Amino acid sequence: MRFLLLAVLLLLNSGPYLHSNGFLLPDPKLTPGAVRTIEPEVYCHQRTGPLRRISAATKDSVYKAFGWSLKKHPKGEIDHLVPLELGGADVRQNLWFQPAPEFYAKDSVENWARKQVCAGLLNGVWVQELFKTDWTHLYQHMKRKTLPFTPR
Repeated sequence: MRFLLLAVLLLLNSGPYLHSNGFLLPDPKLTPGAVRTIEPEVYCHQRTGPLRRISAATKDSVYKAFGWSLKKHPKGEIDHLVPLELGGADVRQNLWFQPAPEFYAKDSVENWARKQVCAGLLNGVWVQELFKTDWTHLYQHMKRKTLPFTPR
């Protein structure tokens, strides 16, 4: 029911979201994205567990920015726009509320992109910028099993 309510609200007014390739993106005024490091040598050999330090107060501020509350929101997750596994920062500027089931698609793109960057097939800074602006283009390439042109 919550998902249906979210879908109706988004059709009437996209609010804090933009749309691209059938997915929601956060309004860049609310979540511009933030990078912790641009060095693949660091993030390709680092676990993200110790980097995750989001407090309940920060989560609540993200829910509120996207029109919900910590206790009352549709199924979804507080997500890092630039993924931690690709050098994203664990700060408010990099957090947004991503409704289900969309976060499953973005999670798969994050894993795919990390493998490509860490194998030297994609430029990490370029991938970070795509996550900031529109990760759905990477999703399209992942689904087609093609690599986008990327500066090296």
